[in-house]
Amino acid sequence: KRISIIDRDSTRINDQIRISPIRVIGHKGEQLGVIETDRAREIATEFGLDLVEVAPHKRPPICRIMVYEKQ
Repeated sequence: KRISIIDRDSTRINDQIRISPIRVIGHKGEQLGVIETDRAREIATEFGLDLVEVAPHKRPPICRIMVYEKQ
């Protein structure tokens, strides 16, 4: 059984992400670096995508700009 890195029941997205700053991975897989969460949300919105927390226990947490579809 393959385990996803994203647990869709507890994954924080967009405005649910409160901690700042965060490490951000762009929608093409590029490292955007450690930036303020508000700015990361703005970038995601500019592309019509979501900001998704993929590694909440890292410091700083790692988030990715991507399409998030709740299954």
